[in-house]
Amino acid sequence: MEKNRYKRWSQEDDDYLESLSIDPEGEKLQSAADFLGRSRNSVVSRLVIMRKRHKHVGYLERKWTDREDFILINSKRNMSYKEIGELLNRTEAAVTFRAQRIGITKSITSAEALKKLEGTIRKLAEQGYARREIAERVNLDYVVIKTFIYNRGIECANAPKRPTKETKKNHQEFMSKAYRRYK
Repeated sequence: MEKNRYKRWSQEDDDYLESLSIDPEGEKLQSAADFLGRSRNSVVSRLVIMRKRHKHVGYLERKWTDREDFILINSKRNMSYKEIGELLNRTEAAVTFRAQRIGITKSITSAEALKKLEGTIRKLAEQGYARREIAERVNLDYVVIKTFIYNRGIECANAPKRPTKETKKNHQEFMSKAYRRYK
């Protein structure tokens, strides 16, 4: 069935999506889109509209399991969200949103907390630490430190552009252990 950009939504289409959202049985958005002859984005948009109208309309994507939450919580310090997403077969954005939802993002990023740490950050930068090392020392996300340093015009060494052989080896060992541990 060819997808039509301007095809109106019929009551049957809405009924199908509604019943599927209540009991998805492992059905994915793409398979629903293929069945309806529509794009995935079209189905997503329609579900958003339907959820605004009817509170009982649910989501088609798979729910997070306790095992996935456990992996996310225990891997957050050593792996990026992208790497965790690859391990869990989820997108980086999904992992980021889940971390926010379960409350494991670092909460010390308020302006007052950063202002208190400014002296420490400046001192570490003057000593020649890279942004990533500073982030580890003050126990904050790298992105927070990177933005803070940029906004304050603090001069500091940047992390090396290319990882060293040792860094690559350590990362590869960690990823293989994490993969074996959680599979």
